[in-house]
Amino acid sequence: MDPYPLISTSYRTTQQKVVEFDTEAKMELLRLTSKFQSLFSSMERHQSNQNDEGREQML
Repeated sequence: MDPYPLISTSYRTTQQKVVEFDTEAKMELLRLTSKFQSLFSSMERHQSNQNDEGREQML
């Protein structure tokens, strides 16, 4: 039997919250990473479109 049941329960609850927070943080990091990737790819597309337009105007 646990001599300090309240402390053990509190510790387990805290540990579980830390794991949940860690998981949420990792998910948010993945979301941000994919947002940045899509932002950069759209910027690259925009840049290449501008380059194409610039080439067409030169010809």
